[in-house]
Amino acid sequence: MLDTTNTTLSNFLNHGCYKLGSPNQAKINTALTHLIEFATFNDISDLTTWLQPLLQLTQDQRLPVSTRSTSLECLITLIESRPSSSNATPSLTWLTSVFSALVTLMAEIEEDEGWSLALDDDEEDLDALYIQAEQALGRLAQEVVKSHCNQLFELILATVQQPLPSAWNVKHALLSVLAFTGEPLAESFSLATEHIYHVLQAGFDDPHPRVIYVAIYAIAQLSSPLKITFSTKPVHQQVLSWLLRCLENGAQPRLQAFAAKALINVLWDDGFLKSNKENGEFM
Repeated sequence: MLDTTNTTLSNFLNHGCYKLGSPNQAKINTALTHLIEFATFNDISDLTTWLQPLLQLTQDQRLPVSTRSTSLECLITLIESRPSSSNATPSLTWLTSVFSALVTLMAEIEEDEGWSLALDDDEEDLDALYIQAEQALGRLAQEVVKSHCNQLFELILATVQQPLPSAWNVKHALLSVLAFTGEPLAESFSLATEHIYHVLQAGFDDPHPRVIYVAIYAIAQLSSPLKITFSTKPVHQQVLSWLLRCLENGAQPRLQAFAAKALINVLWDDGFLKSNKENGEFM
């Protein structure tokens, strides 16, 4: 089955059969689905055989989203299903290319003028490729931290650097990296809080509402794993000031609602409550 799937992938890529609805298009989707099913129940020792073609399919914007999404799911499933013996190497040779591809996909987010007026997050298109890439990054982080935590964390710090790029969609992607890797990498992030705060500050200072939104989301995601550092008074006050600024922005109801939720996460952080109780202070 693997040989047949590999042949199908190779033929599709080598002959550039990108026409939507073509027989080759149907074949590639079927082959990818079979590979996902096989990898779920079987070890595939040589990940490199599949890595490049799957990355190529996932990143090719000429392909329909369904094919790219299935390729992405296939890639992450293979990584999750690889044998434990593959973790014995000093570094994962494929990690940089996969991480970079995911960040690029996370930046494939389109402008939506009505987005900031919607109050229901359920209106988000969960099939959008950038959302699937964010979820894939979270799964990748959960898997990689078991054996190569430092390698992934170094990649994140090297990628999420100040000053952030000017394009709002790229900023959105980089802030999402913090949000979707913060929990599995909590211990590492706690050693780089100053770096994180500067990046978050840039997010809150950005005029684009979706950049601010994902900065709020990062705060909400990081408040629990980083509760010790978030509960130190100067830092906590800074975080609160960012959120309160969003609460006062009546022109952005979606940001207001989301900032209120994040504010609860931060205020009810155990470390912060403990600190305030000891000092006889409550907010």
